[in-house]
Amino acid sequence: MFAVFQGWLNEAFGKFAGFFGLGMLRKTIAIGAAVTLLGSLTLALWAFFETQLSSLAVAVPSEIVSVASWVVPTNIEEAIAVVITLRVARFIYDFNAKTTDTRLT
Repeated sequence: MFAVFQGWLNEAFGKFAGFFGLGMLRKTIAIGAAVTLLGSLTLALWAFFETQLSSLAVAVPSEIVSVASWVVPTNIEEAIAVVITLRVARFIYDFNAKTTDTRLT
């Protein structure tokens, strides 16, 4: 009895798995592209800050660097990174809140 429906079940299951497999593949590709883009943008921003701070250290006279070392903390790069991260997170939150509010009304 099962042999009668075997071809039909194989075809139905194949179409079902293919449909959801294609959807998962598209989502996986989109997520992978987003993660890659975010990683490359983060690396580019880090390289930009490193370059700017290095050029600032070369261009500024040593007396000003000496005085600034009394005032500016040693972890200024990390502090700037935290501020930028918090501003980006706040922008994403506000954007999502505004988008969700627009959809609900």
